[in-house]
Amino acid sequence: MSDADLTAPVDLATLLRRVGAGGQNIVYGELRALSDRRVGEADVFAPAWRMIVGDRRLRIIGALAELAEDNLDLNFDQIFLWCLDDPDAAVRARAIDGLAEADSPMVMGCMLEALRTDPVPAVRVAAALGLARFARAAACGDISASAADVLADALGAAHDRADEVPEVRRRALEALGYLADAAGVTERIAAAYRTGEQLWCESALVAMGRSMAPQWLPVIRRELSHDSPARRYEAALAIGEHGEAATAFVGALTRLAGEADGEVALAAIWALAQIGGSAAHRALGQIAGSADDARRSAAEEALDGDELGAAAFQRPRWRQTDREH
Repeated sequence: MSDADLTAPVDLATLLRRVGAGGQNIVYGELRALSDRRVGEADVFAPAWRMIVGDRRLRIIGALAELAEDNLDLNFDQIFLWCLDDPDAAVRARAIDGLAEADSPMVMGCMLEALRTDPVPAVRVAAALGLARFARAAACGDISASAADVLADALGAAHDRADEVPEVRRRALEALGYLADAAGVTERIAAAYRTGEQLWCESALVAMGRSMAPQWLPVIRRELSHDSPARRYEAALAIGEHGEAATAFVGALTRLAGEADGEVALAAIWALAQIGGSAAHRALGQIAGSADDARRSAAEEALDGDELGAAAFQRPRWRQTDREH
């Protein structure tokens, strides 16, 4: 197929038949034509999309998410929104992930609906994770007070449901961390931490960091030396969330940046960059001389930022599966 064929105008149904055909690789150039689709095309999209087998639909959605991440000029949000009604739960969850940069009230509403009503836990988990972004926007005053209240109520209800799976409840708690001023949030965080259960304590640490409440700093400090690398990792990130208010932790983070677990070390480096200031700058300068490529690169990237306290390098991610506690 020539480049001209890939860029020529094509109607949505024909395009979906082409990219949905089994037995051939997905052509990323064709997928670009799915960008910026109109709401009015829903009646065309739905029947054509359902004709594609489930595994192929999932591969297409994953490819669209990758394209959108790498190309800021592409916008597949309308496709992702339509796919929230897909019969395959894996497609619905991946569509929610694909909406990671969408910030409209409609997207928030769709995620809230998925959190409340989707029958598959993995989709509700994806929704709770996605809603954390809106909770952060609420904390920054970027969404209305009434919308923030609706969000806090929905996340609180998801956390409090006794028959909900633990991961949905934990992810809801993590999102609630940004809404620390809402009724009951502080109590929920404290209760989660008091359980002593590994994953609940990890989620409590996430929420403590996002709350930016000074009352949690002594708890987080203790966790920096916990036997569990996952707990140390989350504690380091929680300190970073507190920014310049956590200057007193620079020494502890510097030591953590030298520990054996590389992911914990990268979390500590990220936290130092968020704290900023002369002490953190000196610590990052020392780490930039490390023999470890990943640590050296992270420290250098932080130091190269226009403003140390707002380092540009990506927040590290803990292992998503089979994680070591």
